[in-house]
Amino acid sequence: MTPPADPTIAIDERRRARQLGVLAVVAALLFAGLYMFAVRTTWGQRLDAAALAGQERVDRPRVHDATESVLATISVGSIALVGGAIVLIAFARGRWRLAIAAALVIGVSVVTSQLLKHVILSRPILIPPGSRGPLPSFPSGHTTVAASLAFAAVMVAPRRARGVVAVLGGAYALAIGQGVLITGGHRPSDALASYLLVALWVALASAWLVRHHGSFAPVKADRLARRRAFVSPLVAIVGALALGVAFVGLAVVAVAIRLDRLDAIDVDTAYLASASAIFGLLVMLMATLVFILRGLILDPPRIACAPRGAANGPRMTTGQP
Repeated sequence: MTPPADPTIAIDERRRARQLGVLAVVAALLFAGLYMFAVRTTWGQRLDAAALAGQERVDRPRVHDATESVLATISVGSIALVGGAIVLIAFARGRWRLAIAAALVIGVSVVTSQLLKHVILSRPILIPPGSRGPLPSFPSGHTTVAASLAFAAVMVAPRRARGVVAVLGGAYALAIGQGVLITGGHRPSDALASYLLVALWVALASAWLVRHHGSFAPVKADRLARRRAFVSPLVAIVGALALGVAFVGLAVVAVAIRLDRLDAIDVDTAYLASASAIFGLLVMLMATLVFILRGLILDPPRIACAPRGAANGPRMTTGQP
């Protein structure tokens, strides 16, 4: 006979779903705020332009060529291949709802990115056009693809492997986000917006799974488990520190622009601050997602039903990874 459900576990699942909902709301608000500042104000456009000017000075042919090779991995074929593999892994593990959710995260992220960039969001010309010109670029399509694949992979991964998958997927998403800045293909705000857009969709999808089809499987409170519990918050702190460094750097550039003394500081400051912001935001979002999902099984597979007439009906797995 299956033991009755623990009410404390149900409460914890609802609490995690609410936390994911808060993450989605925060990501949406930050996305809107970033657009209003970086695209719709003169200050935002000038800071983006200063970062691109710094990128042109620190650019190196070998780095540029290597970055172009990394960016070339983003294509319709890569989305179909890697995204299809992520979805198939979920199906193979018996999680068909999780497979659909992962596919939606990838597909909806990419579609909304293109709609926002080319149809919905406008870019007024508030400063003299630079190397990028007034072309629509908010958010970055390349970065959105890489981030959606990374976050979807974290959703599908077994709970004990989420940390490793987050590191590998995050490294790829970071390489693409930094790559579009290194090559001058996008403004810094474009990459930041892509991370926030994907975080919005993955948080909503995960919240729905946790609330309706999730299962909490606490691990033993041994030393290794306690160490793992502290990893995500520590990583998030690293991301916060990187964002702090980026804020200070961009504040210095903003003051120089205000005093019309941008030539008095090293123009590389804006580029390095923007690169730090891209790193810090992705690290914080990925670490936050992994921390909220700790110990949770998204869409546990259904196992054999209890014999006919059993009081508790079908049983559901709650302890599998």
